[in-house]
Amino acid sequence: MSDYQTIDIRDWKQTGDELKREIDEAVKSTQSVVIRPLPNKLVMTGPQYDMLQADPEMRGFWTSQERVYITPYNAMDVVIQER
Repeated sequence: MSDYQTIDIRDWKQTGDELKREIDEAVKSTQSVVIRPLPNKLVMTGPQYDMLQADPEMRGFWTSQERVYITPYNAMDVVIQER
């Protein structure tokens, strides 16, 4: 997925807090000199999801299995895809 409203982190090697900081920075970078729409989708692998699922940034809805990832700038739908 290469559209500007998707952040694909499947190839990122960071873990834990470092991974969360990198996600925040990737979102923040969309608002630099040339402002682009904020991303609305975050694509990650199963292991990345497992690592982040208990964090407060990962939120779910009690009526479904859908998840969103919250940053200081936006909320993104979480999509799990393997490479």
